Amino acid sequence: MKNKTPEIILIFSFCFILFFGMASYVTSTSPDFSEDENRVLAALPRYKRDDVVGAWSEGKLSRQLNSYFSDRLVFRRQLVGMQGAAGAALGGGASRGVAMGRDGQLATYLFDAYLSPTRRASSSDFFLESHIAEQCAAVKRLANELQKQNIDLCFLPAPRVVDVCAASLNYPAQPSDKLMGLIKSRLSDTQSLALIDMLSPLRQASARGEYVMYRTDHHWTAEGAYMAYLEIMAALPYNEIPLVREDFSARKIENFIGTTASRACIGSTPLCRPDVMEIWEREDDQSFTVRDGNGFEMRGFIDEKFLSGKDKYGALLGGTRNYLEIFKTDATGARVTERPHLLVVKDSFANSVIPLLARHFDITAVHLSGGMTDVSKYARECDADAVLILYNLENMVTADHLNRVK
Repeated sequence: MKNKTPEIILIFSFCFILFFGMASYVTSTSPDFSEDENRVLAALPRYKRDDVVGAWSEGKLSRQLNSYFSDRLVFRRQLVGMQGAAGAALGGGASRGVAMGRDGQLATYLFDAYLSPTRRASSSDFFLESHIAEQCAAVKRLANELQKQNIDLCFLPAPRVVDVCAASLNYPAQPSDKLMGLIKSRLSDTQSLALIDMLSPLRQASARGEYVMYRTDHHWTAEGAYMAYLEIMAALPYNEIPLVREDFSARKIENFIGTTASRACIGSTPLCRPDVMEIWEREDDQSFTVRDGNGFEMRGFIDEKFLSGKDKYGALLGGTRNYLEIFKTDATGARVTERPHLLVVKDSFANSVIPLLARHFDITAVHLSGGMTDVSKYARECDADAVLILYNLENMVTADHLNRVK
């Protein structure tokens, strides 16, 4: 008679694993936000009874359930770290579209490139030249409109980490040079526009070993932001003298792990070398007010609560907000007048530059993804003396906000 003990053990083992897995989903209290991946995890789908059949037949319910069970897996944090490490090993120094270079330098090199309002080229190093040209044409039209109002315009397309740190990543610089070259060719003949090219100076500084771009994040460091500040001050037609490094004291914030490490899923692994975030401060910081017009207001440029969490970059100006007003007050609390007014049309790259510019200008800042399009009209309404567009090349490649400005 055949011994069925192995089959019985196998069946009981399978049932135990199945029961343990289901029980873990029911009893576990997994967080709703993954700090390692910097994203909100999928929630259990909920439908009204009449909508369940339709969602199931369309495949929507099964996709949502698959995402939920994947995101709520027991020991998920450890498994995600293992996945990132394995991806880096098998991918020859790359994981999830993130290249890994010398000294722990990380950089996203695959993006969801814009093709049309409803289509993107997923995980690609491609960019649509006609889309870049359309954005440049919108900037040129805006420059001409502002010139009629005697308002100066500066445009700074902030380079990506992969553009600046190509040498340390052993990544070809030609795609970055082609992208920046296209922008310059479209805008260099616009007399009413000051185009600021930060790619060359940042790349040269990075090649010298200077810490101008974060290793684990997609933003520039305080040093990189300061270099941009100097170029902006030189481009604006005012007699303001830029502050020097010695005018600031640098507060160091250890163990900053940014969005690039989160994307590669290596933020909790030995492959990740955390950044040191510097906050440049002066004694008069508390004389500046930052407010968004919807109840948020703070003194100074740093929202301290962010520094104890994952999103340390969010401490700058209190995170991403569609509208901000920054101005200086005197010892009595009254607003200081007779300062030039700068309208900043931006993405998050401007958050580390605005505290430097605010030493010289009253600033109104609007986020491009927040729906602001009629910049020339708004510049007139807020009595701006100059407009600065500070917008990252990644957003130019992936989004269609800049081509709508007028």
